[in-house]
Amino acid sequence: MAPYLDYDMPEWEKLFSNLLDDMEEQQCVLLLGPEIIRMSEAPLDLRLREHLQKNFSNEITYFYERDGFFLFADKLAKEDVQRGIRRFYKNLVLEEEVDETLLKKVAQIPFHLVLSINPDNFLSDICYKYGVQHRSAYFHHRGDAVPEVELPSKEYPLFYQLFGRFSQDDSMVLDYDDLFQLLQAALGAPGLPEKLRATLQRAKTFIFLGFQFDKWYSQLLLRLLGGEKAIRKYALNTQIADAQTHTFLVKQFEIAFLGDEGSFFKRLYEECAHKGMLRELTEPNSPLARRVIRLVQEGDLSKAIESLREVQASAPQLQDLVISVSARLANLFQGRLTMDSRDYITEYNRITDTILQITRMLP
Repeated sequence: MAPYLDYDMPEWEKLFSNLLDDMEEQQCVLLLGPEIIRMSEAPLDLRLREHLQKNFSNEITYFYERDGFFLFADKLAKEDVQRGIRRFYKNLVLEEEVDETLLKKVAQIPFHLVLSINPDNFLSDICYKYGVQHRSAYFHHRGDAVPEVELPSKEYPLFYQLFGRFSQDDSMVLDYDDLFQLLQAALGAPGLPEKLRATLQRAKTFIFLGFQFDKWYSQLLLRLLGGEKAIRKYALNTQIADAQTHTFLVKQFEIAFLGDEGSFFKRLYEECAHKGMLRELTEPNSPLARRVIRLVQEGDLSKAIESLREVQASAPQLQDLVISVSARLANLFQGRLTMDSRDYITEYNRITDTILQITRMLP
């Protein structure tokens, strides 16, 4: 297909109509690749790699350009680099360098499931910041058991990081050993969470955003998501090394390449707005609200509730709500060792929702 498309042609009218139907039926899945976030005109993953090679030259023995993997001097060196990655992403959040434009559109468009191969929390952070209820989880390929997730829905979309999260050092895929562990865990035992697998099996459409399809992770995803049933696959903002690779992908995996993601998402956003399908974004209305949201993002619900107690005098109508959610959190922590992990996760998420609802009610 041509790189520049006329989205007003009849065939595109049909495409967008089908996409809206699939989103309404919770059968359209968005996949986010490493090209989605760009800083100073360069992909974020390139910025990270340059940062690591500059600051961890003794720990990194070699970088395999084709596959994007590191070779570390030893296990201790790898642990140092993992910590460096964690600091890199935390500093990005503090410096607020990340462009929110595309991520805000993704948050508003009613995808019920977004899969990411990136270790960052940017999309989840956007949703916390602007009051979009959601669920966030990641796959830990070195874990003995994979935590179950809630069934994704339009009301509570799931953002799932297939290749780990920066805050959990040994969940990230950085070298070939991690890749082998991931393949063994994802394709064998323990496998992906049951409700996530069921959601993927029900999907009719996959949209790939920011992927290089000659990389190992793209091939792996295509096989993980593949099956005997007919599935529509669309790729945006795609880099393909050569025409031969393009032909292989089209023939083997039946991918349609749609060109620039900006034009596509603009049209998809407008179609969703016209149908009244967009999720509402609410700007935090006070410094306290922003502080509580940040604590929720960091997973410190106790401190978030403690901060909410500051408004009990100025907003007595919220006092009972704060007391109630505080008691629920205390009961949850008290029963953690005896509760089924699925029940624990569900209640933890509901408490998080309540805290954020109170935050949006702050004066």
